[in-house]
Amino acid sequence: MIGIDYSLAPEIKYPRAIKECVAVCHYVSEHADEYGIDPEKIGFAGDSGGANMAMGVCMCLRDEGFDVSKIKGNILYYGGYGLMSSISSYQHGGKWDGMSEADLSSPSCYIAPDVNRFDCPYFHIYANDLTHDVPPCFLVAAELDPLRDDSKLLYEILTNNGIQAEYHEYKGALHAFIHYSKVMDDAEDALRRGAHFFAHNCGLDPRNE
Repeated sequence: MIGIDYSLAPEIKYPRAIKECVAVCHYVSEHADEYGIDPEKIGFAGDSGGANMAMGVCMCLRDEGFDVSKIKGNILYYGGYGLMSSISSYQHGGKWDGMSEADLSSPSCYIAPDVNRFDCPYFHIYANDLTHDVPPCFLVAAELDPLRDDSKLLYEILTNNGIQAEYHEYKGALHAFIHYSKVMDDAEDALRRGAHFFAHNCGLDPRNE
């Protein structure tokens, strides 16, 4: 597992963080022997903004000509992918969980210089062509998360386009719930299912990994 110390907003704007992650992927793939990894079995994972970045990096790699068949899984926990409004965004979230309307709008202002999604396709994921060469995606949503419908919509788009995708929604869960795996069975379950999804797509038996 490799964690990328990419440049952060608001000082650094889109798309620099995406490009840094793409560069790291190329470097690690080209130096796979040094790291003892299989360059044919790549995966990305992230939660919340990290899930958005994981999708953005995959789309950028694809558009630059990278062989995305090497990406065996994109493990995405309650990400935001560019949905401007939804039922879940009106129903859930507030100051009490850090998911108020202001909290939800600030990433666009900090990360992207222009919130027009067609100007920032690797931030606003729905602006991409999601009909081909999208890696298999494992999507997790939390029932009480204002971003719930982002994951649900992305899953529906991918499956309608014949892209392998798996969706799990955890009842009664809030945004960021996987950080509480020591006290929440659902958090541990979500992490385990994501790992099994990736292992299965790599041709491995997840029970032995």
